[in-house]
Amino acid sequence: MERIDLKVKTREETGKGPARRFRQRGRIPAVVYGAKAEPVLLTIDASQFKLLIKGKAGENVIVNLALEQKDEIKTKTAMIQEVQKDPIKGEIIHVDFHEIDLEKKTEVYIPITLVGKAEGVKNGGILQQIERDLQIRCMPLQIPDRIEVDVSNLEIGDSIHVRNVSVEEGVTVLSSGDKTIVTIASPVEEEVEKEEEEISEEVAPAAEEKEKTAPPESD
Repeated sequence: MERIDLKVKTREETGKGPARRFRQRGRIPAVVYGAKAEPVLLTIDASQFKLLIKGKAGENVIVNLALEQKDEIKTKTAMIQEVQKDPIKGEIIHVDFHEIDLEKKTEVYIPITLVGKAEGVKNGGILQQIERDLQIRCMPLQIPDRIEVDVSNLEIGDSIHVRNVSVEEGVTVLSSGDKTIVTIASPVEEEVEKEEEEISEEVAPAAEEKEKTAPPESD
């Protein structure tokens, strides 16, 4: 698991006004919290944080937060819990960090990466990925960047479920084993689904129009 050092500064100001001023100065408001400690309000350099989450592990990285507090620096080991973005501009407006203990197991969601080209796809089938991440539990330093699922041997009609996925020793998959990760649908099934969707879209407006034009009921 990748570990990255990140310098942060503590803050006392809260609210929309101060948060906006921090962002105008190129810093993102943030907070780090843990089970045994009070939350600490922070600001982080926006450009440094964007580079951090652009790495191969995305948000699943262990971050060594170096907190500048007056004349001393304290270090907290954490993971990114949530990244909030402006719904219109897409800019990062707030980050939540969750402090972790490297000696205790933690629970995270790991992205699924499909590898290989399915035989069913070569024969005209349609690959459909249903699940895109898995919830796992393991030691922080054992967290994988991704979980690879080989689809090479899948024929039309075949599926891979969570229970079929192999993980390293010490890693426990918490997602339900019955969940389908990927399936190869036949072109006919795909066409039928599209036709059903089109019919539903046509019927709904017609029903609404009928309801509007229907004569009022008499008392």
